[in-house]
Amino acid sequence: FEDLNGKNLVPIHWGMFTLAMHDWYEPPVKIKRIAEKQNISLITPIIGQVVNMKKLPGFENWWEKLINKIR
Repeated sequence: FEDLNGKNLVPIHWGMFTLAMHDWYEPPVKIKRIAEKQNISLITPIIGQVVNMKKLPGFENWWEKLINKIR
């Protein structure tokens, strides 16, 4: 992302299936922390959400509600 001088970071391939040894929600938690620390614009649409890149809405940390339900 940084090497490409990206404007908005859109993480992909997480949150739908458990395919790794870590919890499904670990990637968004980590990337959110890194993005905030480095002042990176993070786009985290809920699965299936259509996003108009010219009119970006505010994005909710939707995974946090799910984490709280399973704990």
